[in-house]
Amino acid sequence: IVQRRRQHAISELLSTERDYLRDLVLLHETFLGSNAISCPDSINKKLLFGNINDINDVSHRLLNLLEFECSKSQQNDDAHCCIGLVFNGLIDQLKHAYAEYCRNHEWVHGYLRKCGNDEKLQKYLQDGLCKLRLQKPSVFDVSALLLRPIQRIVRYPLILNELFKVFLHLVFLIKKTKINLVFFPCILFHGRTLVAIISIIYI
Repeated sequence: IVQRRRQHAISELLSTERDYLRDLVLLHETFLGSNAISCPDSINKKLLFGNINDINDVSHRLLNLLEFECSKSQQNDDAHCCIGLVFNGLIDQLKHAYAEYCRNHEWVHGYLRKCGNDEKLQKYLQDGLCKLRLQKPSVFDVSALLLRPIQRIVRYPLILNELFKVFLHLVFLIKKTKINLVFFPCILFHGRTLVAIISIIYI
């Protein structure tokens, strides 16, 4: 049961990261890529999207490392599947990218509210939405995609905390059965601040 809970948490982390990265790539291709829609000079595109490219890059690295670690589980090598070490290695990059994005998003919210009636801005966002929906019909609002990184950074601690609970349960079983505790590299507990207002636990 403990092993199934751990595998479920890891699978959720991996599958949701893939979905998240697809949204980031779609956003980039629509508004910032070589084939992006035309943006009027009056629109502050740099403010709107902030450092979304940095978020995209760090998510790519995170997903690649997670997939590598998860491949060990598929090869029945759970003892060396170190999810915690993945986050440990990227913690500074994650903190820098997401802290900057979160700070900028406060300005984005104000900008969209202030310029909500600007016809050029509304047309730009609507044109982008139409292009987005060609690949993802479930998208109804560009601002919802811009909010995805903030929603994602809050999601990490929830998923990783589930892994930590599995670890605690494993320790309890070991103590209860009086089995000698063997160190598994896959079990790493470490607490650290990821961004100013979010504490992330990764194991």
